[in-house]
Amino acid sequence: EFISIPEIIIRTQIPQEIINRTIDAIPKNYGNSPAMLTSFYREGVMKKQEIQTYSEAIIRIYKSSYHGLANDQIMVLKSRKIDNADLSDTLAIRLKAGLSTCLDLDGIKNSFEFISRDDYNNYTYRISDIIVNDEDLAYVIDFEPKQSSDPAMFRGTMYINTVDYALLHADFEIYPKFLDKMKEAFVSSPSHRFNTWPVSVKYSVSYRKFNERYYLNHVRGDLQFIAKKKRRLFNSQFNVFFEMAVTETSLNNVTRFEREQLAPIHSVFSRTITSYDADFWGEQDFLKPEDNLLQALKNIKVRLQEFTEEE
Repeated sequence: EFISIPEIIIRTQIPQEIINRTIDAIPKNYGNSPAMLTSFYREGVMKKQEIQTYSEAIIRIYKSSYHGLANDQIMVLKSRKIDNADLSDTLAIRLKAGLSTCLDLDGIKNSFEFISRDDYNNYTYRISDIIVNDEDLAYVIDFEPKQSSDPAMFRGTMYINTVDYALLHADFEIYPKFLDKMKEAFVSSPSHRFNTWPVSVKYSVSYRKFNERYYLNHVRGDLQFIAKKKRRLFNSQFNVFFEMAVTETSLNNVTRFEREQLAPIHSVFSRTITSYDADFWGEQDFLKPEDNLLQALKNIKVRLQEFTEEE
């Protein structure tokens, strides 16, 4: 939803000052005690609009305080995967460490470089609009690396609350010139007969207010890869995605997980799932990759509640 703001008002704002206020306001804006986040996670690999592999899970996240150094943890409550057997003889691409990446993309906890005082001099910022975001006004700030700045890795847009200066949402991508240096950072492929490289890596992260503090709400990554068989002329394009949406936040009786409960978040998630559960959603089929996850989860919220109560 957009509103009309006189251009003169936008011009009088200095984006670097807004970002400084965002950094200064982190202690009062974001969770100062651990939280338990019940979430839905999914990831998949698609080739020519056909699913190669699709994994989904209901997870719990121990979210440590935004003001401490303790790490976050994940426990998987229920999971399943779907493999397309018809494509088993082709190149098998798997996303590396999708669960871990969801935690890493909490840029308030892990300091996005484009809102870090150590790095933001490497970026150019511009206020392009002011919009309504969940009934709050938000500055729309576009950013990109300065031409003379080699270290800056990202370009994108962030949305900052005009009243409390909390970062509400960020959409960004890895600057193309860095992708060639990161060929093995994102996916796993057991085949040495193919060369695989990323052509686009985009992320989206949002936060939601709960009990007067902001917590991680939604994370998504969309990655495009080209795979070319050695000594062959033609190549294939793969689309890889991962997504995590928080369905419930709790601040009561929050404790860290036991070691045996911890998910192996640095592993290829689909390889940690050994079975297919046809009754995962009851009468609900798996969530299609093109489905809007946040909307779809509203429709099956009752089923999610059943799963969490079983634990």
